[in-house]
Amino acid sequence: SVSGGSLDTCVPPAIANVETEILSEELYGRTKLPIACTKGSHRNTHNLDILLDNCVRHGTNQGNIDLQALVDFYKKSFDACKDSVESIGIVCSVINTVRCTDKNGVPARFLVLDLRKLHWIELDEDDVKARILMLFFGFKEDIYNE
Repeated sequence: SVSGGSLDTCVPPAIANVETEILSEELYGRTKLPIACTKGSHRNTHNLDILLDNCVRHGTNQGNIDLQALVDFYKKSFDACKDSVESIGIVCSVINTVRCTDKNGVPARFLVLDLRKLHWIELDEDDVKARILMLFFGFKEDIYNE
C-alpha cells in the first residue's frame, strides 16, 4: 500500500498544460537524464523520498516501492489513454500523490545523488515526468542513473 494516506483523499485532479509536440520531443525521448536537470540539493533523505541513483533502490527503498505501487494502480488507466495529454495527466496524478506523502511535514521528493559533492539533488518537473513515463512504459531500469 501507499504510505501516508489513501489514494482517494490525496490525489487532486492533475491538470496537464503541456502541448503534445513538447511531450514527444522533451519527455518521451528522455531516458537517462543529466544531473543538470535539478532544482535543489539536500544532504539528508527520508524513507519516503524516491531515490533514483541506482536501480537496486527499486526494491529496497520505501519511497521507490510506493512509487511502483502507484504506477501499478494507475497502469490500466494509463494504457487506456487516448492521447498524450491524458497520459501526462495520469503521470501528474502520480507525482501529486507522491508529494502528498510526507514524513514530519517534509514531502517526498525525487532525488539523484551528486557523487562529486555527496549531496542529493532534487529533480525538476520535466525530469520527474520523463522518468515516471518511462516507468509506465515498462523501462524500470532506465529511470535510474545507474
